[in-house]
Amino acid sequence: MPFNVRLLIVAISRPLPKPGVGSGGFLQVSPELPPQELLNSWQLCHEMVHLGVPSMPYEQHWLEEGIATYVEPLIRHEMGLISSSRFWAELAEGLPEGLAALRQQGLDGNHRWGATYWGGALYCFLADVRLRVRSHNQENLQKALRGVVAKGGNISVSWELTQFLRVADASVGGKQFHQLHSEMGPRPTQVKLGPLWKNLGVIPSSHGLRLQKANRDFVRRGIAN
Repeated sequence: MPFNVRLLIVAISRPLPKPGVGSGGFLQVSPELPPQELLNSWQLCHEMVHLGVPSMPYEQHWLEEGIATYVEPLIRHEMGLISSSRFWAELAEGLPEGLAALRQQGLDGNHRWGATYWGGALYCFLADVRLRVRSHNQENLQKALRGVVAKGGNISVSWELTQFLRVADASVGGKQFHQLHSEMGPRPTQVKLGPLWKNLGVIPSSHGLRLQKANRDFVRRGIAN
């Protein structure tokens, strides 16, 4: 379903700390940036993900940023710009930032950087995993987000959280999004990532990340193989 939204990209005259892409409501592109680097920029992909997500209330800004944070590297992986190992390594490195920010307060109204970006990404990741476990990869976050867009949900409109959760759940035939919000939205969150990584066959270590066979490695392979 087409929708009329725009992403503003501005070539700036003042120098960035180094030639590249800055953010702040819109993309600021250094004139010295080679075109290929713009194509490979995670910032560009992050901002483009926002186009397909409805504007949420300030208390749930974490959902907009969390979706963009989790989906952006998935898109770049599907495009062949990053490897599956790099995707899982970045996720394993970033999600603890979300957990640290959620120990004292849930997602709703929590405007700490870690909660907004990586706490929101944790919500999306857990939703994706639960959907894939339940359906053996037939249902997933991508399908839910496509359902949101099909119902007119994009950056040009404002939705309440309840509308997003209702449409997302209906798109995958369950109540995973509502249930996960009840666990993470209004109250502090404790998620044991160690057992989750083990079940997925993602083994972080001081020597780097290793992917191996595991009970639910089909979920890992379904997300990014």
